Amino acid sequence: MMKIDPVCGMEVETTTQYKTVYKGQVYYFCSRQCLEAFRKNPEYYLEHGPQGMPGETHSHEEHEHEHHHSAHGHHCH
Repeated sequence: MMKIDPVCGMEVETTTQYKTVYKGQVYYFCSRQCLEAFRKNPEYYLEHGPQGMPGETHSHEEHEHEHHHSAHGHHCH
């Protein structure tokens, strides 16, 4: 039987070693990362739904990093 990982949205077998009980409900996870993310803030994932793999929020940081590339005061004399 397959369940949905509440953190990343992947389908997970109920035989997985990564599972926890929260408020009487069993939740299944694809990895230790997702399990730990859920344990830190279960209400967030239950309210907002799957958010993708934990730690994959680098896109915003990468975009900001791109904006910092500019000429470093190189002048022709």
